[in-house]
Amino acid sequence: MVDLLQFGIDINATSDLLDVASYDTYGFAEGFPFRKYKFESLADGGTDRCRSDWVSYVGPVEVWGNHNPSCGNLVTLLFPMCKPERMALVSYIFEFGFLYDGALEASQNSSLDINTRSLSLNETEHRAIKSVSGTKQIQAKILLELVKVDPVCAEVVIGAWQRMVLNTAEYDKSRIFHDFEEYIDFRIIDAGILFSCSLALFGMAIELSDKETNLLADIVRPCFAALSLTNDYFSFEVEYREFLDTGADTLVNCVWLFMQWEKQDVEAAKNTVRRRINEFERDFLRRREELEKCYAEYDPRLLQYLESLFYTIAGNVIWSSTCPRYNPELALTSSQNASERRDTQSLESDAASETETDKCVSSVSSTAPSTISDRSDRQDRNESGKLDTRHLLAPYKYLTSMPSKGVREAFVDSLNLWFDIPERLLLEIKQIGQILHTASIMLDDLEDNSPLRRGKDAAHVIYGDAQTINSANYLIVWAMDHIRKLRNPTCMDVFFEEIQNSLIGQSYELEWRESIECPLEDEYLEMVDKNHLAVLVGRYFQIRDDLMNLIDNKYTDQKGFCEDLDEGKFSYLVLHAWRSAESEKLHVLFRERKQNKAMTRDAKEQVLDILRTVGSFEYTEKQLSQLEQEIDNEVNKLEDITGKKNWSLRLLLHKLTTRT
Repeated sequence: MVDLLQFGIDINATSDLLDVASYDTYGFAEGFPFRKYKFESLADGGTDRCRSDWVSYVGPVEVWGNHNPSCGNLVTLLFPMCKPERMALVSYIFEFGFLYDGALEASQNSSLDINTRSLSLNETEHRAIKSVSGTKQIQAKILLELVKVDPVCAEVVIGAWQRMVLNTAEYDKSRIFHDFEEYIDFRIIDAGILFSCSLALFGMAIELSDKETNLLADIVRPCFAALSLTNDYFSFEVEYREFLDTGADTLVNCVWLFMQWEKQDVEAAKNTVRRRINEFERDFLRRREELEKCYAEYDPRLLQYLESLFYTIAGNVIWSSTCPRYNPELALTSSQNASERRDTQSLESDAASETETDKCVSSVSSTAPSTISDRSDRQDRNESGKLDTRHLLAPYKYLTSMPSKGVREAFVDSLNLWFDIPERLLLEIKQIGQILHTASIMLDDLEDNSPLRRGKDAAHVIYGDAQTINSANYLIVWAMDHIRKLRNPTCMDVFFEEIQNSLIGQSYELEWRESIECPLEDEYLEMVDKNHLAVLVGRYFQIRDDLMNLIDNKYTDQKGFCEDLDEGKFSYLVLHAWRSAESEKLHVLFRERKQNKAMTRDAKEQVLDILRTVGSFEYTEKQLSQLEQEIDNEVNKLEDITGKKNWSLRLLLHKLTTRT
């Protein structure tokens, strides 16, 4: 065994070596030492906080997770080399994995929401919707904490999580595994082994390159296989009982598969799985020993990672053989039993009130209109034979078919933590927002003479100016009709007020551009405020958009180089420089643009030089930072008023305020 102390890595600083002979290992983990993390209170604190958040955002805790009265918290056995300052977060995430797995297994349908990096359960009942929004809140909290602690390692954890849940979501429950290797490849991902290893790396602050990961792939695979099959071995009794009770056709468990492949009874199949696990364990020991013979050729980080995996084998066996999750007949400790009772009792009143809410939602849903996409399809067909809307909706369907980040929808979803609007109505609101947004970008691209939208031809380039204007007008009327059908006069009042504000704001922007009259900063901000519902957020993202249009290569790819300058737009940076010492040169460039209907590349470079010279970029960055703080303060106030931390909103704002 390589002495890691020579590299300044002291495993005894974070864990103790225990006597593995004190536990029944059922013939597993021979030759593997057993270590336990010294600071178990950190692990328990993270686990308990996760369970508490689950109760607050989702509902009763119905499954066992990290806790094990017999041998302690699972993460203290799997991650004995974790940095103390990261253990609570690692434990929180691991516990969420258990709770989430239980929620996922209880659902009938699931799909991966790539944009928000989360798994959404497609259920429409009120309590299920609370579960969906609640798990998103917790995931958002996790993502924020990961990025805050270690952005690089966080990406590895996020990627492993996505891969695991996508694997589960896309799994065909009727799938037949034809051979052992096929199953192992699936199970290593499905059992969360790669996700667990990503947390181990995060906990030790180790980043592996793709080259290093590939270098270790053959060495660590038998370890991964042993861990996943150990999970199958000890969870089989619980899973098999449920399999028989439900009458399912297949069971994702290697013991059951050997019962099918080799026509074995339960005991014979378990013995077969035990032999396979032992083979993988010995193979991992052999490969690890071979690497250690030439350890001087390897980076100490790789040796530390392999050492951490070395200790997971015994820890996983001991925890799995005694945990209530796989052994429900084991008695709960008195403290946890009380904790579980408190979790359940605290939500009994909520459950009763939710029953009444279900009735209200059912009543509202029965009168709510069908989805917009359903109605547009019917309008397109127009079975009466009269003129239909196919030409009116063609630009709309073209634009909505383009890839979207889903920011508006995510913003609405995050705010719904506080408003608790029924899902059917929330969907309607989001679709109305999509219609109005699409109408606005049709008109914006036309008024700005912009040829591109998200890297593709703008609508007016394909359908012509007249048809695009006609379609945009129709969309505004169409949205108004859907708002009318919500049967809420206040919604209609808000719609008219904000449409008027938007058009007024746009009229000033067009006038400033055509007359080459640069607004004062206060006038510019008032124009922005009239164009956006949320003043602070609207100001931030308009100014940010002005900045990114001039510096971000992604904007160049999608809309062209400094496209705002082609439009003659008085962006925030331009109005800062307009009355500077370099203003006359800037005025000349904008007058030439109006005459030529566009700005040359050389002229744009000159504008950028002027903006740099007078400090417009620095000024804009300073204003954005100030707005970020004001937005954060407003979110804090709303959270204090509602009594609910909105992690989804915070994550969304974090992503959108990142300017790199």
